[in-house]
Amino acid sequence: MPDVNLLNDTKQPLDARPKPKPRPRPELTMPEIEPKKGLGDIVRGLLRKRAPDLAPEPTSSMSMARGSSGERLLSDKTASSAPLVPLPEDDNFNVNLLSEDISGTFNVRAKFIQLGLVVLVGVAIVTTAYFGLNLYAKSIDQDVTSIRERLAAVEQENIQLEGELGVVESVSERLGAVSILVNKHVRWTRFFERLERYTLPQVTYGGSFNGTLQSELIFSAVTDSYERLIQQYQLYQQAVEAGDFITDFTITGATRSSATEISPERVTFSVTLMVNPTIYENPPVGTKTP
Repeated sequence: MPDVNLLNDTKQPLDARPKPKPRPRPELTMPEIEPKKGLGDIVRGLLRKRAPDLAPEPTSSMSMARGSSGERLLSDKTASSAPLVPLPEDDNFNVNLLSEDISGTFNVRAKFIQLGLVVLVGVAIVTTAYFGLNLYAKSIDQDVTSIRERLAAVEQENIQLEGELGVVESVSERLGAVSILVNKHVRWTRFFERLERYTLPQVTYGGSFNGTLQSELIFSAVTDSYERLIQQYQLYQQAVEAGDFITDFTITGATRSSATEISPERVTFSVTLMVNPTIYENPPVGTKTP
């Protein structure tokens, strides 16, 4: 049976059987009679000994002439068998199942170039993204720093305003105190103006008094006689009746001291005046305080 290389492999098979020697062709002569050898037979015998694997290719006419079917089949098998190749040095087969038209299209250099381009593009993308993110982060940091500086400036302004507010509050308190003092001064001025109007020239008040402007005031007074004391009493009554600056009064503790060489005769007494609250009200515009 002829050897068929289905894998199109150029390597040698492991088991390379030697080419079978052709069987001796029986001669159509009598077996007991040996034919004579001529010069051609001798040359052919020498060639067979030198190259035993090479068998003579019998012609079809020769095979048909001899009329041996077994010899004709052997001649056909010998003529159609594929030439055998020598065995490789080792028994390891490197079988390539791909055909040459497919395996030959794989270009290693082109593949490495493509791989290098892909790597370069990836590195470029990563580098661009890295620098872009760094720039964006720096921009955000600058914005945050600017906002912090503005907040610090605003806080400093708030601290300054708080200090100024404290000064303003202090000034306001002082102004309020001054206003209260001025208001009290105005009230005291009005009260003493009325008191002086309803007091005799011969009557003088002491240097101190007790009470408040909202309720009553107690004065110590001095005059030269009881007659002056009675006249002063009448003036207080007129003030109460007029409702000018007092609503009621009381004179107590009248005492007379005799005249001496050092001091003349005098009468001391205490007077309690109930203050009228209307005296502290501001008069209408265009009117004069009596």
